[in-house]
Amino acid sequence: MPPKGSKKSERAKYIPAEEVSLLLRAPREAGALRDHYFLSTLFYCGLRIGECVILRPEHFDLAHDCMQIPTLKKRTKDAQGNKIKVIPLKEIPVFPEAKPLLQATLEWAGAREWIFPGQESGKHLTTRTGENIFSRWTAALKLDPAYTPHSLRHTACSMIAEMTKDPILVRDFARHGNVSTTNVYLHRGPKRWHGAAGSLNLGS
Repeated sequence: MPPKGSKKSERAKYIPAEEVSLLLRAPREAGALRDHYFLSTLFYCGLRIGECVILRPEHFDLAHDCMQIPTLKKRTKDAQGNKIKVIPLKEIPVFPEAKPLLQATLEWAGAREWIFPGQESGKHLTTRTGENIFSRWTAALKLDPAYTPHSLRHTACSMIAEMTKDPILVRDFARHGNVSTTNVYLHRGPKRWHGAAGSLNLGS
């Protein structure tokens, strides 16, 4: 990962479609199903890594083509004024290309408390472990070492923006508070994967 505090280059923010496809496919072909489902969920749901590690089965509402994504912890106060942590949920659409993969992920998780459990009983996967999964596969596939898990989110949002030209849809998918934040995806259109952005069906 880039050193803390360093600014990620534009080159590292977006992963070409063929490289995303490789990154999602390679773990499955190697039998590393946890890594396959983790990386695929990051991409197909446009998740931040901290959101992905705290997914639970009840967050999947595939019958209604949506998911309830847990946002990162926020501090608030209870009725007595005590500080507490809450995890608000935000709904995102599930695209047809993503639904079979997410259904398979849910079936793979079974009745577990967490979709991606950690090593300790009752704990979810840590953010650091999630980052290591991503780094291990990008290194194994000799992809750009400057890529980060967030590059998958940037890429997914940009692909959807390119194929729909719909800022409201992209805003809802990315869970942005303001559509002005979403505009960065509508005007960028990285040429590296231009022409391959018509579908999120990358063969994962």
